[in-house]
Amino acid sequence: MFLTEQQEPEMIKAKYQEIQELYPQVGFFLGQQLSNLLTKQT
Repeated sequence: MFLTEQQEPEMIKAKYQEIQELYPQVGFFLGQQLSNLLTKQT
């Protein structure tokens, strides 16, 4: 199955939301790690 360029971002967004709903603690942890990395660089 091929996706058009317009469908692809929607699929990614839907999958990301799915992950956030299934694994909220994982998303939270990744968010913290990311913000830690970003704050260390500045």
